[in-house]
Amino acid sequence: MSNTIEIQRRDYGNSLYLLPFCVFALLLLMRNSEAYAPIFELLPVLGRTIPYFCLSALLLCVFIFRGGSLEELGLCWPKIDKTKFEMIRWIVLAAVAILTFRIFVAVASGPLLELLPPKVARDTPLGGNLTLLITLLPAMWLVVVGEEVLIRGLLMRLLANIFGDTTKGWLLAVLISSAIFGLGHMGKGLAGVISSGLGGLVYGLGYFLFRKNLWPVILAHCAGNTIGFVGAYFND
Repeated sequence: MSNTIEIQRRDYGNSLYLLPFCVFALLLLMRNSEAYAPIFELLPVLGRTIPYFCLSALLLCVFIFRGGSLEELGLCWPKIDKTKFEMIRWIVLAAVAILTFRIFVAVASGPLLELLPPKVARDTPLGGNLTLLITLLPAMWLVVVGEEVLIRGLLMRLLANIFGDTTKGWLLAVLISSAIFGLGHMGKGLAGVISSGLGGLVYGLGYFLFRKNLWPVILAHCAGNTIGFVGAYFND
């Protein structure tokens, strides 16, 4: 009886995957409309990411409803025979390695990106605004968790399963998810799309190489964005 209920829940859950994307599409339309766009600007800098965060949260709810677990996505202790302190140290060291590679890629690609058309002009209210910086940092970290759950935890795993759950399949999943991650930053112009795509490539490889555990990637992504926010604060 319980197996029948579980199968029915999974089948019913498949159709529920349409709901997050419908909500996402509606929020995007609202964000780009003259009537509702100001609502998304109430939260400076991060307000325009609300549709993506809602998509991540709703997809995660459907995933869990269908019987999935946070452990499957990599939101768990790394599967290594170590004490908790050693596992925390492993996560931190892995995050440092990912962040270091991310900075290297950003610096190496910088001169080439400068040759592309300039980024879309955007206000930077963070400049010199310490109160706003302190307020937005926790919100940004929460958004990063949503991005990583969506792009690395859900999308990459789905793509890898489609391609056969092999090393080749995972590398294809890294490439495709990185391209999607970059396109999700179209508001930053062509240079921003490529830069974000390269960042997605680094985070995707980090997720794959470090035992498909999300915590090192989340920490590295949060640290990288924090550096960017602090830089914007000092760029008054």
